Amino acid sequence: MTIPAPAPVGRMWPRVVLALCFVSGASSLLYEVVWARMLHLLFGDTVLAVSTVLASFMAGLALGSFWIGRSIDRRRRVLPAYAALELGIGLSAVLFPMVLESLTPLYVRLHQFLSSSFWLVSLARFLVAFGLLCVPTALMGATLPVLSRYLVQSSATLGSRVAALYAVNTAGAVLGCFMTGYVLIGSLGLGGTVWLGAALNFAIAIIAWAGQRWIEPREAGEAPSRSPRDTALVPALYDDKTVRRVLTSFALAGCAALSYEVIWTRALTFFVGNSTYAFSAMLTTFLTGLALGSWLCARVSDRSGIALAWLGGLQVAIGVYGALTIVILGRLFYRLDGWWEGFSNAYWGAPLWLTFLKTFIVILPPTLCMGATFPLVSKIVARGPHVVGRGVGTAYACNTLGAIVGAWVTGFVAIPVLGIHHTLVVTALLSVGIGGVLLASASTPRLRQGVVYAAALGAIVAVIVAAPTFRFADIAGEPEKEILHYEEDVAGVVKVATDVHDRKLLSINGWSVAGTGSPNPDVALVNDYPEVQKMLAHLPMLLHPAPRRVLVIGFGAGGTVWSLSRYVALERLDVVEFVPGVIRAARFFPEVNHGVLGDPRVRVTIDDGRNYLLVTPETYDVVSVDTLDPKHAGNGNLYTREFYAQSRRALRPGGIFVQWLPYHQVDNASLKMIARTFQDVYPHATVWLNRFKGYTLLVGTLEPLSIDVARLERHFATPAIQRDLAEVHVATPWQFLESFVMRSDTVRRYTAGSTRLNTYDRPYVEFFGVSWRDPVEENLAELAHFADDVSPLLALGDRSLSETQQFRERVAVQRRISRYIARGYLASWRRRLQEGTREYRKALKLDPQDEGVKFALGVAAVHKRHALAALLRRPDDIKSLSKLGYIAWNEQDYAESVRRFRQVLALNPRHAPSYIHLGVSYAAQENFEASIAAYREAKHLQPDLAGVVGQSIDLVELLRRARQHPDDPATQARLGELYASDGRFDRAIECFEKVTALAPAAPRGFLTLARYYEAEDRDADAMRAYDRGLALDSTDTLARNNREKLLIKRALEQGKRVEVKLGGDGALTIDPDSPTSYYQLGLRYLRNDETDAAVVALRRAIALGPDLDGAHLFLGLAYTSLGTYASAEAEYRRAIALRPGNPEAYNYLGLVYHHQQRYRQALGAYQKAIAQAPDYAVAYVNLGASHEALGETDEALTAYRQALERDGNLMSLQAKIDALRKRVGR
Repeated sequence: MTIPAPAPVGRMWPRVVLALCFVSGASSLLYEVVWARMLHLLFGDTVLAVSTVLASFMAGLALGSFWIGRSIDRRRRVLPAYAALELGIGLSAVLFPMVLESLTPLYVRLHQFLSSSFWLVSLARFLVAFGLLCVPTALMGATLPVLSRYLVQSSATLGSRVAALYAVNTAGAVLGCFMTGYVLIGSLGLGGTVWLGAALNFAIAIIAWAGQRWIEPREAGEAPSRSPRDTALVPALYDDKTVRRVLTSFALAGCAALSYEVIWTRALTFFVGNSTYAFSAMLTTFLTGLALGSWLCARVSDRSGIALAWLGGLQVAIGVYGALTIVILGRLFYRLDGWWEGFSNAYWGAPLWLTFLKTFIVILPPTLCMGATFPLVSKIVARGPHVVGRGVGTAYACNTLGAIVGAWVTGFVAIPVLGIHHTLVVTALLSVGIGGVLLASASTPRLRQGVVYAAALGAIVAVIVAAPTFRFADIAGEPEKEILHYEEDVAGVVKVATDVHDRKLLSINGWSVAGTGSPNPDVALVNDYPEVQKMLAHLPMLLHPAPRRVLVIGFGAGGTVWSLSRYVALERLDVVEFVPGVIRAARFFPEVNHGVLGDPRVRVTIDDGRNYLLVTPETYDVVSVDTLDPKHAGNGNLYTREFYAQSRRALRPGGIFVQWLPYHQVDNASLKMIARTFQDVYPHATVWLNRFKGYTLLVGTLEPLSIDVARLERHFATPAIQRDLAEVHVATPWQFLESFVMRSDTVRRYTAGSTRLNTYDRPYVEFFGVSWRDPVEENLAELAHFADDVSPLLALGDRSLSETQQFRERVAVQRRISRYIARGYLASWRRRLQEGTREYRKALKLDPQDEGVKFALGVAAVHKRHALAALLRRPDDIKSLSKLGYIAWNEQDYAESVRRFRQVLALNPRHAPSYIHLGVSYAAQENFEASIAAYREAKHLQPDLAGVVGQSIDLVELLRRARQHPDDPATQARLGELYASDGRFDRAIECFEKVTALAPAAPRGFLTLARYYEAEDRDADAMRAYDRGLALDSTDTLARNNREKLLIKRALEQGKRVEVKLGGDGALTIDPDSPTSYYQLGLRYLRNDETDAAVVALRRAIALGPDLDGAHLFLGLAYTSLGTYASAEAEYRRAIALRPGNPEAYNYLGLVYHHQQRYRQALGAYQKAIAQAPDYAVAYVNLGASHEALGETDEALTAYRQALERDGNLMSLQAKIDALRKRVGR
């Protein structure tokens, strides 16, 4: 029995149905995005696999639309059918993950059985995908014809109703696509997103079912099934031949539409990036255009005489704009860089609005036209409300089938054969041709047709003339010198180009993935592509006892495979490469891969690495993975727990898994999450950095890692291996061990605050958020902070006690070298080049034969050869002469250095830098008068050097005095302080060691020496110096603070709970799993103004104890000291949220506002601090300062007086009050 509804509710019901259609569209796109990701996890992310999933999805939509269209017109009760469809969609969505999991073993067996045939494997993929998707997608495809049948009541409104329905459904799809790509997967995961979609479907089904029971038409004689009012057969406006022509054209239009989508998506990757967010933006824009176009078309679609002409005109317009996108993408975007710097770039961190602006420019205009075509076709094909379901279903099916063909033909045939440029031209001509056929069918006057054709073809020809070629630049805007190879294959654009430093770079879709170093040593980098590739080979091979079978995922330029081939014991080397064009581009990198593809041990497979590990029955001794960073769409799956579990399954007993992890391209939280996820699968995981700290390497072993030193030495004695490693500045076993960072227990401490795992279901790392900032400084500083001693992992064999001791001492020295290199790299990254050079020199001082450090300093043998060769070509080359003088000074050949710089001055007497270098060299020769004279001449020639010259002369004077009075501790102390002020703590230590020897009863010498030891990370020496100094003067609070800091630091490094005795009778229990321990360490760093170290320690405390409000407060103080006010504000707010009665936090928050000139907000914060602590004198002082900044003199004076009343020690305030009163004349 139906319950009659009130009349207002009945009138509102059609709008409710449209709202249900909107929600249904949102859930459908939600499923499309999620299911595609789930199936890609099974099939891989190759273009074939992605196209298979897309074809299966669309085939299901076409099947459902066609099937329901044949039957829905005969049903009297439409809403129950719609409710059943939505219920079925929700149920199938919930069951989908379970069915997928149960079919995975079947797919694996089919793949293994059919692996010899590409076509049979492809067919198996399609059948599995279609079997999984056919039910839910058929039900989805059926919803539009059903709702069209329900809402269309009259022939007069057929076009507008279908247009409105299509627009609303597509608008829902826009919301679903945006929310899924930008919010839902990142926050709810795949499973949670599916359940949300199912809940929406269930809600739709309930409302639709209730509606058909409750909403009864009030008109007499109208059935509750909402039968059409227009019961008479409508005369056919178009004959059957025209209808068939329109359906055929609509199918071809679908083919063209998907062709455009494939082309624009691939092309826009170069301008918006290839993150998940970028692809979501492109799809969202595409759907937005369809929705808006359909909505606009609703106004004109029921004008009977113009539907066919409009349809033809829209197709011509699509073709013309499709051709214009060649100029937009190939010319306009790059030329906009001239007045909008970086417009064409797509590096991480681009604002979201700019991403959408670029996609709207390319995609929105033509998709508006595409969206308008469906209502027009429905109006032409459906001859009345009694057959609207059949008409809409047939049209939708034809268009969808055409879209399937368009996606496949474009991706697999057109782009690889014709390229993006010519495929766009062909597609544009197809659209214009479709439009011409439809215009002719609409009996458009021939003259008008001729004008349209001429204009359209003229525009396309103009485009071809304006942009005859179509080659994309580097995605990050790096300039290219010459393009050597450019290939558009099924997987993307593969390019080999030289840059301004003559490096050859291999890029995929605009991202450089491999290459050579620069042939010019003066601009070559210590961290370059060859080093990445070689270390991914040598690290596992040097650690494994007897590797025979190796798998490499990611060929790149072939450097990893070549380095692996240097090990003669290797029997089989399997390579899995995602992009076929990469293998074909290998011939451009003979200096990297040396033709290794011809090695009979090498076998190449074109596949997705994750899919290969899923289906392969092979096992390996070593698996090495080199891929793009985790933020790239689909790439985050290679950093998930499931992928690591697959890699572990593929390892033989004793096997090693190694993966490149770019710490410079993932934020701090993601870096720790990946490390924690990795260790969840590989409990014995260790972390390594390459020697010059440019990237991280994760090493997973099935058993605790033990490094056989004898075997390591044998490998380094092998000429082929030694030569290959020397190319990346790893010449000795010690330098190799220098790359070690963390043992497994330290990895646990490092990741202790990261509670989440990166999984297929929860791909947190790939969904990193739309904002991004450079993480190098934060990540490397923390990695360096946690750096371990590798000694416990070394198996030294039967060495004598003295040999073992020598070995360990050498490892300790190398560890110090590693710390200097890390600090030098960080300083250089911060653009503090002089500081970076100083740190590298300290490393070189510990090992003067280290060619790697020499290379970083620009004084290696290769630099000398290059400069000498340049002089042979051009004897008056000042740059080469200066380089040779600098190299001679570095080699302590001061006479040669003086000779070279005098040669420079003979060529250019006004070359001030040469006088500076002469001053340095003369001082090293103890020719102090000549040194001072040279410095003064430099200042005369270049007055802006006055600061440097003055400091240098002071140093020379002190050196001369120290030479004349070697037993004067005061002179040595001043000299040491001058060295320290310049950051040269190694020289400062030498001076203060003399001071303490000359004045052993003076505590200041020992305490100063202790600080300088700390600066050089010589903590044990620093502790001894603090002990000596405090024994002489126990009242120095800063020295006591620093000693306690070192005690806590050393206790934490032990990785176990220990009791630390502080000064007097005090003691502190240090537990590496306790946030309080890191909090105490952070406080002591902060008291000593070591803000960077304080940030690391306090963040660790917060990671272990997020509710520790004091840690948030002092972390805010550290950020304030560093000038990172946004981070400071966030920490103060967290401290307040944890403890609302927190006047200190409000006061410091006010200071942050004041520094940002947000004075009104500062006043509010200070007032809250005072309200909580009325005697808080400092808050009154700060309140007065903010009033003063606002020009509110009376209020400022009142606040200052109140501060003075509460703290009489603030005597300086009285002077401030007097000055302020004087200024205002009081």
